[in-house]
Amino acid sequence: MVMNTVFGLIFWIRIFLSPFVTSLVVAALIVLSTPTAWSYLAAATVLLAGTITGTIFAERMRAKHGTIAFMGQLYQTNDVNRRTN
Repeated sequence: MVMNTVFGLIFWIRIFLSPFVTSLVVAALIVLSTPTAWSYLAAATVLLAGTITGTIFAERMRAKHGTIAFMGQLYQTNDVNRRTN
């Protein structure tokens, strides 16, 4: 039971990080292109949007499939699961 909770939390964080890291890269590009006050505000807005998107996405996957089942679907290999005749 404890292991399911731990792995569920780890997979929830991994699902959350997908859109968050993308927004982090975009925010870094915004700040590095022109480091002004407005670019910092735009980067903070992009990071906030990435955080909200990541949270919503991770919670939807947890509620709909479960994080362990969702990540299992992503990691399955069709070559192994297919029967060979």
